[in-house]
This record gives sequence, C-alpha cells and structure tokens, in this order.
Amino acid sequence: MNYKTELALALMINYIIFNCFDIPAMCWAALAIPSVNGKARIESHGDAGSIQGAMNMNRVIESHSWLDFGVWTKNYYFWYRAFKAEGKHKNCIFIVSSDKLNVVLDVPEFIKPYVDKVFTVYDLKAVKANDIKINCGLNHCKECMKCYTVGENTYYISEILKKDNANYKKYLGID
Repeated sequence: MNYKTELALALMINYIIFNCFDIPAMCWAALAIPSVNGKARIESHGDAGSIQGAMNMNRVIESHSWLDFGVWTKNYYFWYRAFKAEGKHKNCIFIVSSDKLNVVLDVPEFIKPYVDKVFTVYDLKAVKANDIKINCGLNHCKECMKCYTVGENTYYISEILKKDNANYKKYLGID
C-alpha cells in the first residue's frame, strides 16, 4: 500500500464506510460488483474489521443473490455475530483461515454450522515432512473455483506458500 496511494485511500474509505455505518441490503443493491463467471470475493485486500463490517458485507451478499461470494476470514467471531443476527445467505461460501502457517485451524464449535471450508497455508518444508496434499496454489483461482462454488465439497483447502510455489512444482516434477 505504501506505493499505491490511490488504492490505500480507497481501502481506507471503504473500511470507514463498512465499519462505521449500518447500511441496509437495498442500498447495497446499487453497488456494481466485479465478478468472474458469477463468482466474487469479499475483502480481497483484508478481513472484516468489526461486527458492523461483517453485517454490511453480509448484506452485500444478500443484495447480489445472483453471484456466489467467497468469504475468507480470520475474524470469524464478527461473521458469527452477523450470521446469527441476519442469517448466512445461500450464495455465501464461508471460509475460515488459519492464523498460523502449517497449522490447520481447530474450528470452534460456535462457528462450525456456518463454515463451508477451512483454509491453511503450508510452506514447502512442512509439505515434504508431512506429505501434505496441496489443492490450492498451482492454478489461478479463476481456473480452480473450489472456494467460490456453492456446493463444491472440498472442506479443507491447502495452499502452498506463494514464495514456495515454483519449488513445489519442481518437487512434483511439474514445470
């Protein structure tokens, strides 16, 4: 963000709007959402910053029912409160992310009913030592779509650390 000042300013304004104002779904309906084949991502540059932020993002999902949304979060308590208050919409794929490299998140019971997938990032050393099967990171998201497709049944998403991607491909014999 240090060298992309326009993006940093836009993200700051978005953060303030989402986290400081209670905006109904009907207002979000006017928002143009960029998508790839009907799939979109919530917060591609961060995470929900508050319960209010998660509620507003949940309303964006509600107001754009023709799109499937992937939501990644480490702040699942904010989303829990939003889902408990307003429900989780059927076009929402809710993904909790581990906050530790090489460690699968032990999903707390209170959030389990809402979780569609668990996302963990591994470095190459852990992959080799533990024979971890990577199912994310070899393709671009728009080629895979596991995290954006409602009803797609892969529960654990295992991504290779971006900086290890090339060496992981060599390890697999892919070039």
